[in-house]
Amino acid sequence: MKRLLLTSAIAATLALNAVNLPVAAQGNGQGFNAGHNTVQIIGGTLTDQDKTELQFLREEEKLARDVYLTLGGIWNAVVFQNIATSEQRHTDTALQLLNAYQIPDLALADIGKFYNTTLQDLYNTLITRGQQSLTESLLVGALVEEVDINDLQKMLNATKNPDLIKRYSQLLQASYRHLNSFTYAWKAQTGQTYQAQVLPQVEVDRILGCAPLTVDANFQIHIPSLKYANMDLWANLSYLPNTANEVVFQVMDYGASISNDTCTVATLSPLDLSLKTPIATFKHRPSSDGKLYFVLDNYTP
Repeated sequence: MKRLLLTSAIAATLALNAVNLPVAAQGNGQGFNAGHNTVQIIGGTLTDQDKTELQFLREEEKLARDVYLTLGGIWNAVVFQNIATSEQRHTDTALQLLNAYQIPDLALADIGKFYNTTLQDLYNTLITRGQQSLTESLLVGALVEEVDINDLQKMLNATKNPDLIKRYSQLLQASYRHLNSFTYAWKAQTGQTYQAQVLPQVEVDRILGCAPLTVDANFQIHIPSLKYANMDLWANLSYLPNTANEVVFQVMDYGASISNDTCTVATLSPLDLSLKTPIATFKHRPSSDGKLYFVLDNYTP
């Protein structure tokens, strides 16, 4: 019965969201195409400042991707490879919003090349610094995320557009998780406590602290602290509609988090990959596509 209730709730939520207008996101101007071709917009108008900041964000997220791809190639560190994939989605999201509001996309396709000269200078500086050592490259990754957080907070405070507020808030949460991943990897390498590079130390300490599991209106689950064997992780799961009488989620994104036993909100069994959270337990569904799926086993409302 609980499974049926959750399934009904998911169906109702998706039906409500279906009234949003889908807008095709085609590449334009000097930009490069997004990996996903639609975005749902709520509506509203954009100020000139909104438009300029959205164009900047498109390239700022590309900068993060390009830095991580480049440094990941130098140091062969998994943390860069994982987060670069996430940053690709973020710059795609910015492109989709640009196209939805018919704003020219100024981003250049080549890795390490930027229309905005400030971002070009920053990229060059970050790569020079990150080439020095693996530990320095991890600090570069953390710096990029702090800069993103700082800029996204300013953009959120400046806009009144509901689409931008929604997307900026999502990107901000992602940057929190990425900062956790880089600082975790840096701490593992050095044994030292991370010191803030851009944001106030008290804010960085808050970001790296405990956070609750959250479920949004589209049944996207964010697990901020997941214990697997001797690893501390975070993970994002997305609900997948299907024809079978099952409630299926796919792991869309994951990474390392700061080790803190008091913050663990979920566990993944090394034996059978069963996932236990405060709101539900899930069984692992084997697959041949290289992706990780879970089926709802028990739900606690």
